Amino acid sequence: MSNGQNSHGNKDLREKLLIEFDEKDITLIIDDGDYDHLVKKADKWAEGLKEKLSTSQIRNIFGEVKQIQLRGFEKNKNRFKLLKPKLAYASHRSGSNCPKEFSNLLEDAISAVGDNEVKFERFVDLFESLLAYHKAWGGK
Repeated sequence: MSNGQNSHGNKDLREKLLIEFDEKDITLIIDDGDYDHLVKKADKWAEGLKEKLSTSQIRNIFGEVKQIQLRGFEKNKNRFKLLKPKLAYASHRSGSNCPKEFSNLLEDAISAVGDNEVKFERFVDLFESLLAYHKAWGGK
């Protein structure tokens, strides 16, 4: 964002972050469906998260996303939106292996989806790509 803050109000913490993302990344991937950007960023983000994010933590959240997809997004929009507080909880609970940056990334992407089913499918593709690259980078 132009004011040096992300949507979570954090001043430029880029030196400390495991991954960098901004509104432009989310817009290109979720709103515009730029799959070249999705693949490039998912690879980079997964590399940054490989040491700090466990595959089981990703799969817990991803399992919920896949259930929403299988049961139909239109009927489960509210369940999808409720992933945001679950992510916030996961990243703040003591002993958590869910980095705040990962939670913030997904929360911003969920916000970008809104009630749009096409954008939801792009979110699923982003999440699947993150999971695949995380594993490829040797994520624990």
